[in-house]
Order: sequence, then C-alpha cells, then structure tokens
Amino acid sequence: MNERQKKLVRAALLLAVALLAQQLRFILPLPKILDTLVIGSLVNGALVLTAHYTDLFLAAITTAALPIVAFLQGHLPIPILIPVVFAGNFVFVMLCYFISNKAIIIIGPLLKTITIYGGALLMLNLLGLPPEKIKAMVLTLSWPQLITGVLGIILAGVVEKRLNSQG
Repeated sequence: MNERQKKLVRAALLLAVALLAQQLRFILPLPKILDTLVIGSLVNGALVLTAHYTDLFLAAITTAALPIVAFLQGHLPIPILIPVVFAGNFVFVMLCYFISNKAIIIIGPLLKTITIYGGALLMLNLLGLPPEKIKAMVLTLSWPQLITGVLGIILAGVVEKRLNSQG
C-alpha cells in the first residue's frame, strides 16, 4: 500500500470514529452541556489525529462531513451554521497540522472557538433573530469549544503515545 492509500484509509477510519462519537448523543442520556463536552472532546481528538496522520485535503473532507451530519442529527439547529462549524474545525485542523509544539494546546482551541463563536453570532445576527434566541443557539458554540479543543488535543496525544509504543 502506498503512502497516499495509507492516508486515505487513516482518514476514513478517523472520520468513522468522529461520526460514531457524534452518534453517542442518541444512546448516552447526558445533559446538553455534558454531552457537548464528551462528544466534542472525542471528535476533536479524531480531528487532531486526522491532522497528524493524513493531509489537509483529507482533513478538509472530514471537517466538512462532521457539521453536515451534526445538522442532520439535529445538533446544529439551522443549516447556516454548517459552514461556520466547518471553518472553525478546519482552522483547528490546519493549526494542528502546521504547529507541532506545545503552544497548539492554547492556540488551536482558542482560534477554533473564536472562529465558530464569532461566525455563529455574525450569521445569526444577519438572520435578525432575537438576542435571547441567539444566546441559546450559540451556547455550545462558545466556551465549550475551547474546552473540547484542549481535551481533544490531550486525548490525541495519549492515543499517539500508545500508537508509538506499539511500534
């Protein structure tokens, strides 16, 4: 198997892991915010591994697929948020791809959060929704993104150490 095929297989497996993590909300009866923290951390871990073990094109496909499925599951309330979440996830993946030092644990999640939260506020305000409706819709797109980004990086680091110890 050549290197391109290996990357494609890795990307497919990591996308499957992320999509399965998103499905957990249907079988784990957790409060919304805890649901977001658990599932978001698993998905972000898969995104970090995708950045490290595939390429940016395959990572872009992954980051595009995840919010589409989240919308179809009802986790994203309106389709206008799909490109916002894609953009935030892709910023996160690009940073994880290009930055290999410990600064990524702050820079990646912070820029992802700013992108998603700022983009969601912009899009929802453009729709003219009432402020209380916007506030409720963007809760999971705000500070939880920072936490799940950090936890995803830590989780990916644990998985990578395990993979490297296996040879």
